[in-house]
Amino acid sequence: MQTLFITGTVPNSGKTLLTKILAIYRQTYFSEKSLGIIELIQKEKHENKLLESFLSNSSSNTKIVNCQLPDFEALMSLNDLCSNLLGELWEKLSSLQKELDFVLVEGANSLGSPITKELLISDIVGIWHLPTILIVPVESGALNQVVANIALAVKNKVNVKGIILNCICPLAQEKISNLAPVNLVQSLTHIPVLGILPYIKDTEDTKELLNAASEIDLEFLFY
Repeated sequence: MQTLFITGTVPNSGKTLLTKILAIYRQTYFSEKSLGIIELIQKEKHENKLLESFLSNSSSNTKIVNCQLPDFEALMSLNDLCSNLLGELWEKLSSLQKELDFVLVEGANSLGSPITKELLISDIVGIWHLPTILIVPVESGALNQVVANIALAVKNKVNVKGIILNCICPLAQEKISNLAPVNLVQSLTHIPVLGILPYIKDTEDTKELLNAASEIDLEFLFY
């Protein structure tokens, strides 16, 4: 698996955090391998702390690409531009895939977000055959969200390799059995849960991020 698309059930599910965890893990344990990161952004203003962090600290064999996508309002008048942007995005992705050992793509919003007047992000991910990880915040409604997202993924032939639960607050881990029980998530979606991210207080602490990475079945993703 040379490319991994990271998406979430809701816009603030923890996609950037997971992207950062996986990138730091690869930089730490696969330092001889080149890495590419594409971050899709669907907002006019976006403080990209992930890019800022990596631009200042990453090794020379890491390349980062920031792709601005039109927001929902712009889709109503920019359909031709949207199509051109998709073409440019495909070229950037193809170029990184040829040049680098591994590419992480952080999706914008969720699989159900529109990217043109006719297409959702899930349509594009399915058409481009990108292996996908779905991150699910442990919160009220999590079970409904993950089932709906997987149903959309199946409809659009998205290859979801696994699900990762994300404890977005200190008490979330205690609520997993009620809000997103692992066995039930797997039973309803037929997709493996590859790990549970603990609540991370300092997202700039490399040691804490690597500890979080140990909670994920990384062999399934990288080996």
